[in-house]
Amino acid sequence: MLNISSVAATPVQVEVPAQDTYQTRLQAGELYQLRFRLKTQLQFMFNVNVDANLYCDPKIDSKDFALEVDSTHDLTMNMTCTREQEELGLMDGYTYQMRNRNMRYQEGFCVQIKTNATEQYQIQAKLKIKA
Repeated sequence: MLNISSVAATPVQVEVPAQDTYQTRLQAGELYQLRFRLKTQLQFMFNVNVDANLYCDPKIDSKDFALEVDSTHDLTMNMTCTREQEELGLMDGYTYQMRNRNMRYQEGFCVQIKTNATEQYQIQAKLKIKA
């Protein structure tokens, strides 16, 4: 798997100052650094080319995240980043009782990724949250 921290190259920096969405083609082997509304920063590293449609909820606020993806084929990816996901009980760091277990969610970041991958694809993804 590619490792963002081991890449010595200067990242391709993209500012998305006035929008919550961004559509782009991410090249294999490049480190991308996107900053939405001058707050939320997302770093991407892929070993394949990716056509990406990204949405980042402005309520996430000032946080840094890194996503590394390995795949056997080029991808089309839709990625949605939100602060909370009510259907999973993830609500701004509050504690919820779920199936007789206490689960606590504190970071305020949920990501949903959909790709055009089929069962012939092998995909491995790693999300890092920078504290």
